[in-house]
Amino acid sequence: MYDAIVIGAGVSGLMCANILSRIGAHVLVLEKEPRTGGMLQGFSRGGTAFDTGLHYVGGLGPGESLEWVFRYHNLTVLTWKRLDFSEEVITGGKSYLIPCGYDSFAEGMAEYFPHQRENLKCFTAELKNISGGIRNLEKDRLPLYGRSAAGFIEETISDKTLRKVLTSMGPRMEMRLESLPLYEYAMITAPFIESAWRLNAPSHTITDTLARQVVENGGEIKCGIAVDGIMQHEVHAKDQTFKAEEIISSIPPANLMPMVNQLRNIYKKRIVSLPQTEGMFTVYLTLSPGAIQYVNHSISIDNKVFIHFNVPDNPDNWATKMELMMPVQDWPQARSDDYSSWKDDLAREAVAIAQTRLPGLSSAVKEIYTSSPLTWQRYTGSASSFGIRKDYRSVLTTVLSPRTPLPHLWLIGQSIGLHGMLGVSMTVFNTVSQIYGLETIRKELSL
Repeated sequence: MYDAIVIGAGVSGLMCANILSRIGAHVLVLEKEPRTGGMLQGFSRGGTAFDTGLHYVGGLGPGESLEWVFRYHNLTVLTWKRLDFSEEVITGGKSYLIPCGYDSFAEGMAEYFPHQRENLKCFTAELKNISGGIRNLEKDRLPLYGRSAAGFIEETISDKTLRKVLTSMGPRMEMRLESLPLYEYAMITAPFIESAWRLNAPSHTITDTLARQVVENGGEIKCGIAVDGIMQHEVHAKDQTFKAEEIISSIPPANLMPMVNQLRNIYKKRIVSLPQTEGMFTVYLTLSPGAIQYVNHSISIDNKVFIHFNVPDNPDNWATKMELMMPVQDWPQARSDDYSSWKDDLAREAVAIAQTRLPGLSSAVKEIYTSSPLTWQRYTGSASSFGIRKDYRSVLTTVLSPRTPLPHLWLIGQSIGLHGMLGVSMTVFNTVSQIYGLETIRKELSL
């Protein structure tokens, strides 16, 4: 009998297992894939390694939003490269460099929009205020989801172009302003205003680091184990049964529902019917040497294409590879000739748009590889980039509780509360505090 079984060895599952093992729980992690990583995996094509899932993170400076979480998990010791800007936003043919640091952000954006200086101060102050309570684990955040991001931006910022810039900052969330909660917008945006960082190593270094700590602390990780049934205190996988006091699922909630017979159908149907966020189409490029200069920030073009550079390993700072990301709402549901044509057309479109910022990109491309929402679904169980779509108009329906109707079955992951590195980290802390007590977690985190 284990104290806890965690289903799924992505970043949220491994963070959860790391906390549990550190507080003395005997924990088992079950992962259906041959290796850990979840969204933080990689692949090689033609001798070139590419990453999936992680492109950059925000708030890793001393005392910032994510730094204390990563310090707890011993992730700050990895090779992080600080970016020059939060990012570059291109809209309407004009480029805006988004500074890091709350004061620098407000002043820097006021250089572009001097008549919005006071409005920018109010905008920045509110984001800072919302994100500042992140360590207050006992705070009820459900009411915070009930404010509209669009309403706040329209009330605070009177310039339409500036509004466009402030809602075009990277593919970090689905920008459906008719439904997006202010809390989600603020908590995902604020860390990148604080500072922005690239990992100068494969993204699976993060999950490898977490997995190593789990094992060092006495936990167990079993890969290649596909869970197919869950009962109270029991997890089934083909001819194996594992028992635990607590079961914690990090897989998409809709995927979990068919595994749990003891949940009422009305609950299952509600979870399965919740709308998912958009998918992501990614174009991976290898580049000819000396053709494209490395840019030490990410670039967003008209909310259509997002350019992410990989830190080069040459002294002249020439880019050797990069990724182009395109949010997509619809995609072929099967791998057919139409699917191949759809990928080829979208890849050409992405390169053409990126070339408006990076002249000569087309001729610099050596090889092109792509991934689609179907790829995400194959490896993570979901085609959605950001989990369940939160809606400020329907908070009680779209913001799930970590507690399920089946006693001792719990939820973590990007569909529970917020997504992103900071979001899933806080979801894990919240779930573990509900299982083992708030004071236990506060003491463990030295809060």
